[in-house]
Amino acid sequence: MPIKAVLVDLSGVLYEGNQVLPGSVAALQTLRSAGLQIRFVTNTASLSATQLFTQLSDMGFNPQAGELFSAPLVAREYALQHGLNPYCLVHSNIEADFACFNGAQHDAVILADAGDKLNYQNLNYAFQLCHGGAPLIAVGNNRYYMANGKLQLDVGAFVQAISFASGQKPHVMGKPDGEFFRSIVSHCQLNPAECLMVGDDALNDVQGALDAGLQACLVKTGKYRSGDEQQISPTAWLCDDLAACVQQLLSRV
Repeated sequence: MPIKAVLVDLSGVLYEGNQVLPGSVAALQTLRSAGLQIRFVTNTASLSATQLFTQLSDMGFNPQAGELFSAPLVAREYALQHGLNPYCLVHSNIEADFACFNGAQHDAVILADAGDKLNYQNLNYAFQLCHGGAPLIAVGNNRYYMANGKLQLDVGAFVQAISFASGQKPHVMGKPDGEFFRSIVSHCQLNPAECLMVGDDALNDVQGALDAGLQACLVKTGKYRSGDEQQISPTAWLCDDLAACVQQLLSRV
């Protein structure tokens, strides 16, 4: 089935830290010129949606309204739809996005990449809530990410710790959750197989998309390490970077 939309991970695919990856701006421009839909898809929880949109604009990626899908906002909507008042262990940059929840009588936990706030006191309180039956809502389940040239521990390690200790299975918002991918496909008004996910995380970006019925490409940038492709289905594409992926995509049109 021909690809009509490209879902692009941010960090590790478009940029690393504050550095735009070579060819990524031109690659997106090529996709737009070819008439393909673009969606920016991220589990990033250390920047608000507004900050991410501004960052993409400043880097020259020209995001349009409705193109950004952020896992933290999906988690917030999930809690609101289910009438929950969660304890929000989130990064200070996105606290304002969760100001709709008050600080009393917590009945759920939203756990995200909260940086230094992921300390024993806060994690132990989250554990106590979950052990008492509160649902655990995870903003992503990534093991690590790339920043400042080094791999950094991500929220997935803390999600698994709370889940293991409390017995609560996490509700994962964002990649690799199938509902997250399907909601983006629905927004594009396409079939899953008409969408290509491009990411540097073999399991969360690529296999997650494949499991949801999308096509997917693993790029050798960001957190990619040699051999990562052995962890996923051989139906996934493997390209050096986003520019090479776009070139391969357009050669099939």
